[in-house]
Amino acid sequence: MYYLKIELIQEFIKKHEHTEAKFCRLCDIPLYVLHKIYNHDYEFDVKYLLKIANFMEIDVEKLFTEHQPSKPNK
Repeated sequence: MYYLKIELIQEFIKKHEHTEAKFCRLCDIPLYVLHKIYNHDYEFDVKYLLKIANFMEIDVEKLFTEHQPSKPNK
């Protein structure tokens, strides 16, 4: 099973001095989807991951890890 690298998204947001809302606006995703990602709730359309990866200029595969997260990050 694969999990999303939430810390990769969080580090990108921090490095570029974005708020979560601004990041979502720039990625063209709803804020609630980012919150679902942070809470490891993967009930959303995969197109949002593609939009995030595209905005971050990385391959979508880089958003995934085989390591299970210990708890939701906020």
